Amino acid sequence: MRNNKLFLETLVILLFGVMISCQKDEPVVYEVPDLAWENPADITEGTHLSFTYQLNARSDVAGIYIYTPSVGAQLGVGNDQVLTVDFYPKDDGYVYKVTKKVKINVIPSSKPINGLTTAVFNNSKSYGTMTDPDGNVYKTITIGTQTWMAENLRTTKFRDGSDIPNVAFGLWCTGKEEAYCSYNNTVDPVSIATYGRLYSWYTVTSSRSIAPAGWHVPSAAEWTTLINYLGGESVAGGKMKETTTNHWITPNAGATNESGFTGLPTGRRGSNGADPEPFFSYGNACCFYWSSTDPGLDYGIGDCCSLISDDAGVCIQQQTKSQGFAVRLVKD
Repeated sequence: MRNNKLFLETLVILLFGVMISCQKDEPVVYEVPDLAWENPADITEGTHLSFTYQLNARSDVAGIYIYTPSVGAQLGVGNDQVLTVDFYPKDDGYVYKVTKKVKINVIPSSKPINGLTTAVFNNSKSYGTMTDPDGNVYKTITIGTQTWMAENLRTTKFRDGSDIPNVAFGLWCTGKEEAYCSYNNTVDPVSIATYGRLYSWYTVTSSRSIAPAGWHVPSAAEWTTLINYLGGESVAGGKMKETTTNHWITPNAGATNESGFTGLPTGRRGSNGADPEPFFSYGNACCFYWSSTDPGLDYGIGDCCSLISDDAGVCIQQQTKSQGFAVRLVKD
């Protein structure tokens, strides 16, 4: 009997030890939370991604959702574009992270994005926005240490809400007038949204300011900063020009638009309102952007920045202040 009792006690101890050993070797199992997210409905070009309609993954477990691309992003046209969410549960007992992907289609808008503009932007860039005194909304782009408009100004009002005179054919700037016009005095909204408007130097340097608060007409030195950042006068123009020949004529030399600036051939208005052909080089050959710099010459000359179709270069030059040129604003 004694031997049997000893055997049973020994067996119990061994079994208990095995149980303890098994418990120690069992891995801790963390639960994977359910994460629901369906492919969103198709969106049109220019739509900002939102938490309500596209970035709306959900779980019964509390946690943090990190989306790529993030809320507010705009996607280029294309099907089966991937949206990703990384979900980090807050509750104990769950895995550290769950990742889920869905696909979305982005279709062309019935109207070109950004109002009626037909400009072709660099979709690899992240653009901001700016609103002018007229309420027009523009794309903006950060290049180096500067933030520029990525479209041409088309406001008809100064910052204080007062009207800029719209000077039609035959009456353009016989003196030191503030004035704007559209190329060939067009009223076509697509043309105006794409190419912007033309302004006299006296308009862009007016104390009433054509720029909204926080923005200003660039000086020649600020244009030079941009040009130098993009590699200098011989190559910076190509990096600033829209890449296609939708607007520029062939060859649109060196055009990469890698800066996102998206320069277009806006043409210009001549300084003499009586000229039989007061408008030049629209939609193909060149563009001129005003600077706020006054070289101090007696015969009414101001500095400007110019791009042309058959050269990758860009230059700062002096032109008559009464001419009509395009405007790009830079952030303060």
